[in-house]
Amino acid sequence: MRALCIGLAIAFAAGPAVAKKKKKKKGSCTSAAEVTSDVWKYSGPIVTKTLSAAGPHGATAAQIMKATDKGIQAWNKLVGKQSWATIGPRRLDFNKWARGRVVGATERVFISSIPAFKKVELDFHKLDGKGEIRVVVCKKAKGKKFGAKQVAAFTVGPRTKKGKVRTVTIKGAKEHVIKVVLHGKKLLKGVQYKVRARM
Repeated sequence: MRALCIGLAIAFAAGPAVAKKKKKKKGSCTSAAEVTSDVWKYSGPIVTKTLSAAGPHGATAAQIMKATDKGIQAWNKLVGKQSWATIGPRRLDFNKWARGRVVGATERVFISSIPAFKKVELDFHKLDGKGEIRVVVCKKAKGKKFGAKQVAAFTVGPRTKKGKVRTVTIKGAKEHVIKVVLHGKKLLKGVQYKVRARM
């Protein structure tokens, strides 16, 4: 009888641990995974070809600009073919600011239209608002269908001062698609922002 009671006590204690499952975090690198894979599929070869033709010091500014233009064209073609493009992620052009506003518990995802050629510096600024958002910065390599690696994550809240919030250095960004996920945390309140990926 004593052994039976001990066994039941152990089973009861272990039960919740076995049943407990990890919940998917909102605003993570898994957001818009299909889109990130599509970008690599259509724009990845452009970067690979450009890098193979580059000199010992890497691709020139002119080569990068030409390849970026091709990447944008590829993105625009995806917009016409894929259903996600109408309501989904927004294009993140290198060296240009993207502005927007996240209100309530909504999500906004920015994805580079082409993999990076070298190290990337990502700047995030708060422009206005009393809401709260979680910012997740990710990079995705070739070959991983849906996998993306988190580089950094931080929170922008009501007490966060306007102006520059964070600059994230994305090491090993070469031949990676860059993704920024913004997830709202406060109902009926928002945050205005601008984000830029410098290469």
